[in-house]
Amino acid sequence: MQTERRIRSQWVEDPEEVEAMVTELHRADCVAVDTEFIRETTFFPKVALIQVATDTKGWLVDPLALSREDLESFEEVMKDPQILKVMHAALGDQECFFHEYGFVVSPVLDTAAAAALLGYGDSVGLAKLLKICLGLNLPKGRARVHWLERPLAPELLQYAEEDVIHLVRLARVLLSELDRAGRRDWALKASQHPEEMFKESVEGVALRAVRGSKLDSKAMGCLFELVVWREMKARSLNRPRGWIADNSVLTSLAKSRPKSLAELSRFRGLNAKEIERSGNQILHALEKGLIREMESTPSDIPPPSQEEELVLNLLKAFLNVLASNHRIATRLLVPSDQLLSLARAGADNIDTWVSRGFLSEDVAKIIGPEVRAFLTGRCALKIQGGKLAVIPEN
Repeated sequence: MQTERRIRSQWVEDPEEVEAMVTELHRADCVAVDTEFIRETTFFPKVALIQVATDTKGWLVDPLALSREDLESFEEVMKDPQILKVMHAALGDQECFFHEYGFVVSPVLDTAAAAALLGYGDSVGLAKLLKICLGLNLPKGRARVHWLERPLAPELLQYAEEDVIHLVRLARVLLSELDRAGRRDWALKASQHPEEMFKESVEGVALRAVRGSKLDSKAMGCLFELVVWREMKARSLNRPRGWIADNSVLTSLAKSRPKSLAELSRFRGLNAKEIERSGNQILHALEKGLIREMESTPSDIPPPSQEEELVLNLLKAFLNVLASNHRIATRLLVPSDQLLSLARAGADNIDTWVSRGFLSEDVAKIIGPEVRAFLTGRCALKIQGGKLAVIPEN
């Protein structure tokens, strides 16, 4: 048991304490959650601490002392549709819950996503958001903390607590603002992370690696197979990809394509021990890659021409102005991978954009008419007072 803590939260390290905490959580309509995790030496993140809080009480849960079975009742709370969970920049925490315990937290309000829809900035830090919304000053963060050590120092427990203890109050402020702006549902949708996000296949990782690589067809096939080899090994050993081989090394191998262990041993960039352990597998991957010989970059959309690059630059500038006018982070307006398609479909109606995924329904309601007017030449940009502004259509 942790002793002499100068914190407000209860330390939880046995099943009975978990059950007592869960009983309290079931009485709440809103629960804050955060994690501290380590992944510098692993492929999958290792959860080192789970922080939980309601309006009035907090807990620091020790996952090193508790099994997955011990936390089953806590999992039920994390998936209870009647209890809103509040997280800040939730993606990393959700990845932890999925890989460690096999679930994602839902429903969630991500305070970073809410802030991006309220004009507080994109990817705004928790300390800054608490200062703006609640007038609180959090202590500076701590980098490279060994969260897996036990016991944790009181100052670390305080730091961990501060990441979660104010979140419910912050959420209530943000939800009120979202309601006034008519954006609560949008924020909740933007806060969700379906399990499929964390189930990327080995082949999917390899396709993502070769996309846009600008290699010839033989090299692309080889790079694909090399990435498959590295991904499978990293996952099986639970080691970071870069510890096995970084991307530049795999790309160089795909280009040079050594044909024997002797040639491979002279290749710069691969660790000698890795060649000893995996040399034959690397050569086999290169052989498979030559057979695969990918003919083109795996993309259904032809790359933009020089003229279209200019159009894209202008469209991005226009969207930045709209984002500022409507107090929304630009990335939430149009997905970056849909910009080119949107530019090419300029004459289509707004419903078609929504059905094809260029704009969400929420975005279409707010900026759809302005974007269509811009793409059809009925409104434009101007410089006014040293800033870009929209010239509305007549």
